[in-house]
Amino acid sequence: NGTYKITVLESVDPTKNLYATCFTQQIDVSLENEYLPFLYSNYYISFNKDSLCVKKARQLAKKCYSSLDVFSNDLATKDYIDRLVNEIEVKNIKYDKEKANNVQYGYVPDPDQTLNDKIGICFDYASLTCAMLRSQGIPTKLEVGYVGEVYHAWISCYVDETGWIDNIIEFDGKDWSL
Repeated sequence: NGTYKITVLESVDPTKNLYATCFTQQIDVSLENEYLPFLYSNYYISFNKDSLCVKKARQLAKKCYSSLDVFSNDLATKDYIDRLVNEIEVKNIKYDKEKANNVQYGYVPDPDQTLNDKIGICFDYASLTCAMLRSQGIPTKLEVGYVGEVYHAWISCYVDETGWIDNIIEFDGKDWSL
């Protein structure tokens, strides 16, 4: 919720990356559910009901009956996040050091491509994990910033019973940890 200023720009000279303001308006936004922005697909977390990552998330979450079950570690439900990390990201998706060293400005991850190609960087891992959790109704933030001097991506999730759980899955350049 809040007041936002929206500005629409028109490209004046694409070769020089110059833009001119076409329209500006201030709007007040009041969401009926403050977690909605963290439940849907967006530019960096792209998925739909037919996405490979959504199908895999559905398969992994079969025995979970609440969002807390997804994070719990009991024998009935197992730990969905642990299974997700181990089955998808640690066992099946390798960290691409070359891509990490050469990623271009403006790079946008593709969760299904990451799952299909079985290789990616932290941004790919975080986007994939967000898509899978969001598709199961768990509000999840994809966050980017610096860990020391290294540019990094990670996630945080919201669970009704607990609130926001920050830095759920982290990668230190070698290993993933919960």
